[in-house]
Amino acid sequence: MRLIRLWVAEGFVNGEDGKTVEEVADSYLKELLNRSLLQVVEKTSDGRMKTCRMHDLLREIVNLKSRDQNFATIAKEQGMVWPERVRRLSIVSSSYKVLQQNKTTFQLRVLDLQDAPLEDFPAEIINLYLLKYLSLKNTKVKSIPGSIKKLRNLETLDLKHTYVTELPIEIAELKRLRHLLVYRYEIESYAHFHAKHGFKVAAPIGNMESLQKLCFIEVDQGSGALMV
Repeated sequence: MRLIRLWVAEGFVNGEDGKTVEEVADSYLKELLNRSLLQVVEKTSDGRMKTCRMHDLLREIVNLKSRDQNFATIAKEQGMVWPERVRRLSIVSSSYKVLQQNKTTFQLRVLDLQDAPLEDFPAEIINLYLLKYLSLKNTKVKSIPGSIKKLRNLETLDLKHTYVTELPIEIAELKRLRHLLVYRYEIESYAHFHAKHGFKVAAPIGNMESLQKLCFIEVDQGSGALMV
């Protein structure tokens, strides 16, 4: 779940013996639900929570505190300048050029470019050496450069619903990567189902010992079979 991956990237989750940090984060989430601090909005077909929300009043309070403490910034407009030492940035319906316009991004740990009008991988990202979470979900990005290997602290790379079909061999150098998500759905005109497309493996994925979630690898180009 995206929320859990963000918590892990932020360092909000304390390790516990016999559990992964994702499992511990899931217990945090259940506790918030039990206390009605979060509300379930949508569930998956097997009954798991897919999306959740805060109560409007609580969300407003959290947003105010977040801005006051430079905890997070949401870039909605061109020319927007955010506070110094910002560590979390979400760009909403805006151009990635806001990255070029601001010189305070070097401390970013979380960069969410979901739904941004992107067709190419922004070169500026490679200089964000502390980055732990990068999402290009729902963009038109087609390829990932080999220089991605410079992001040695990266733990989550979300390329869902992009046009990326192959990853560079250098991806295997990201030893801390825990979540590698690369696939998209397409509606087949001749069938009543969505076709799922993964990515081709050019790197020794088996050497990436930190990986907790990997989806999806195309193991048979002829049949289009996929493997989680």
